[in-house]
Amino acid sequence: MDFQEEKGFTLIEILLSIVILTIILVSIMNFFPQMGLFNRHNLEKTEAINLAKKELVEWQKVDFENFLAQPSTKKISEFNRYEEPYYIFVEEQNSYTVEIWLKSKSDLHTAPTKAHEMQVKILDDNNRLLSETYGYYLYKER
Repeated sequence: MDFQEEKGFTLIEILLSIVILTIILVSIMNFFPQMGLFNRHNLEKTEAINLAKKELVEWQKVDFENFLAQPSTKKISEFNRYEEPYYIFVEEQNSYTVEIWLKSKSDLHTAPTKAHEMQVKILDDNNRLLSETYGYYLYKER
């Protein structure tokens, strides 16, 4: 048997294949931290969406009828400020800031039912908007 006729890989071929595999693996490994970051961002977004929906339902149960009739005389403890045409209520929940924007004028111009637009905004620690939802506060005039 002659050693000259045996086929095999040379050292250069092996080193070249290792370098190519390393480049491929390093480029794939860069995706994992990004995927983790996207997953965390999506989790925050999902939590914020659920919180916004829950807050909208809870705030629609609040008795704003007297407050809307005479906002200057009625005090609601969570009332923070007025920016035309919205009353703004702010509260902290977990690591989120919840802002409720209640429109001062009814969008529905019929009697006896009035419909005031409500916006619920969920902000993170950096005041970045994570979620926003809309609804209406409905009541019947007396």
